[in-house]
Amino acid sequence: MKRKLLSLVLAAGLAAGLAACGNTEEPANADAKDGAGTETEAEMGGQPDAEEESKEAWVGGYACHSANDFFDAIEFGLKEAAALSNGSIIRADSELATSSEIAIIENFISQKVDVIFLTPDDPSGSIEGVKLANDAGIPVVVISSELAEDEYEILCTIKSDDYTAASGAAEYAMEMIGQEGNVLILNGMQTSDVIDRINGYKDTIAKYDGVTIANEVMVTENSVAACTTAIENMLQACPDAKAILCFNGFGIPAGYAAMQNLEMDTNRISVVDVDGLQAEADLLAGGEMALSCAYGQNTPEFGRRAVTEYLAYTEAPDSYQKGQLLELETIKITTENAADYDIYSQMK
Repeated sequence: MKRKLLSLVLAAGLAAGLAACGNTEEPANADAKDGAGTETEAEMGGQPDAEEESKEAWVGGYACHSANDFFDAIEFGLKEAAALSNGSIIRADSELATSSEIAIIENFISQKVDVIFLTPDDPSGSIEGVKLANDAGIPVVVISSELAEDEYEILCTIKSDDYTAASGAAEYAMEMIGQEGNVLILNGMQTSDVIDRINGYKDTIAKYDGVTIANEVMVTENSVAACTTAIENMLQACPDAKAILCFNGFGIPAGYAAMQNLEMDTNRISVVDVDGLQAEADLLAGGEMALSCAYGQNTPEFGRRAVTEYLAYTEAPDSYQKGQLLELETIKITTENAADYDIYSQMK
């Protein structure tokens, strides 16, 4: 399946708090809550205007990995945008079990939802569920990670450029450690975004002869607790490690907890990852992870853009270009700008 890569920028509301990112364009959903916390009419309990009331109601099914801040933020964006177009969202979590994901999609089909928004559990395994939706004539929007190539149809994929973000995070770590020493890699769920991040880390590290990957560990449970235990074990085996490169946004909180548990200086090791959860920004802003860095994703905008694409398809199904890859820019979060990071403040 051929896909056209389109590079998208984040909402202009982020520019004030994150000037270094240089984002100046308006968001796809101009009525969405901005970084200052302005509420939409739907969120304030206001009544939709006559034009919105006249639109036919629609229902979207959100097949999600699991319940955590990252996926909750996508749901927030989905619901916010859906409410502005007489739509609603129902969510079900697969807990990273592909069989459960397929069952969720089958249930959405039986409920006759109008569209399915999917964060795939597996690049190949999730294709079966997409094909079921195709057979039922229900459009699918993929969010956060990509599916493998196969014979299926999706409206589009909305995600970040995870390889480039991870490469940037790795370069930051290399600078912090003086481009030499032992480093550790924490790997995780084998979705396309995680695979791209780990490849970005390794390709960047390979450029520096003085840097050695002393250990790489795979965690199978997607939680801060599991990541903390894995990092503790790696640090005990390699106490002189200078950097830890992690597969998702649990990395910095887990790295901090692991170093505290081991009574190590949290400002001595550079911990980097890709996601940009609020817990990461809080630690960086607090000055307790001085050498660390995260590349944040605008997860609410993932949801808003997914709804925008679905509505564009319904308005012109014959001319809509299916299968596009739409990438939103990431935000480099360091101790210098972490206090101004406001992605998750939108949800309060």
